[in-house]
Amino acid sequence: MLSVIIASTLSTAFDLLQVRAQESPIEVWSDYTLDRDITFVGDGFIVKADNVTLDLNGHTITEGGEGIGVNLTEVNGVTVKNGEISNFSFGIYLRDAGNHTITGNTLTKNSYGI
Repeated sequence: MLSVIIASTLSTAFDLLQVRAQESPIEVWSDYTLDRDITFVGDGFIVKADNVTLDLNGHTITEGGEGIGVNLTEVNGVTVKNGEISNFSFGIYLRDAGNHTITGNTLTKNSYGI
């Protein structure tokens, strides 16, 4: 009986480890390279400085359909590259922005891509 209880407890513990944490927005002030997939609550990355590179490094960022994946409001010369941006209201949002490089990204299931 004890072995059944232990096996059941271990099985439950392993199931809990598979749940993905949801993260708050990340402010980007300098070059940033993503090291894992992230599911955000609300907005994803908010770029706060000019002339930085946001390298998604082959990873995926997702949300529940309401936030902004990468927010480039009032910044200039930003590079966003190499990732998948999925299930946001806006995949990449440009406002009062200019001279950006957006390359090697896949934008899926967003209300608006760029």
